[in-house]
Amino acid sequence: MLSEAALWTIGGPENAQQPGSRRAEVSNHPVTRYLTLGEPYFGALATGKPAGLTTIFTIGEQPAAAAGTTNGRRTLWFGFDLQKGDLPLNSEFPVLVSNAVSWLSGGRGGGLGRVVSGAAVDMPIAADAEQAVWRPLQGPAFGSGGTPTIEAQTDIAPNVPGLYAFEQTGSGSDDSPTYLLDVRPDASESAAPAADVPVFGRTADTGEAGSGSGPAASGDTRGRLPLTAWLAALIAAIMLTEWGVYRRGRSI
Repeated sequence: MLSEAALWTIGGPENAQQPGSRRAEVSNHPVTRYLTLGEPYFGALATGKPAGLTTIFTIGEQPAAAAGTTNGRRTLWFGFDLQKGDLPLNSEFPVLVSNAVSWLSGGRGGGLGRVVSGAAVDMPIAADAEQAVWRPLQGPAFGSGGTPTIEAQTDIAPNVPGLYAFEQTGSGSDDSPTYLLDVRPDASESAAPAADVPVFGRTADTGEAGSGSGPAASGDTRGRLPLTAWLAALIAAIMLTEWGVYRRGRSI
């Protein structure tokens, strides 16, 4: 497992030399996104950038950091010692660490949770992204004909339930983190219709007499008073009783 893990090497004082100047030149890379690195003092730089890695920024025209792939795993190299400079005290340092960890982790951005189809969702759109899409990984939209992706609308989840990956493309966004979203159907739309209420002594579908015992089973088709008629009779009886009590009270 360790042999497949990403590698982040931070240079020490061995074979370190002071660069010709403090000017930093930043290249376009996910690790250096949103950074200028014009103010920090990095200190001495280690010589001998690892082979196979691409320089992502230089100091005094000398490689200060490099990134690439070594034996199939992502590798990041810093040719300076963090304890010898003031980079950790700079406001750009947390951004640099966040970019480095995101890139070393393979661009995995985590999950956006679980929402109902078509509901609002907070999408982490990069500032330099030109296009954002939902790529179905599971569900009805996965493997369907036509376009394999769904263009992402602003703060709206896909209408088709399933598991989606939120991907961004554009200038400097080809290696952006991928976020997963679990879209579930609306409970009100997926609820099964209520079953038909059976008629006493008859089946709901055919209206034929049932097989149970009783008048209906024996073929008795006499009509029955609805429940409202019994309630009306009960109310009338109560009113007559109360009227009798009222009359006796007046007679006294």
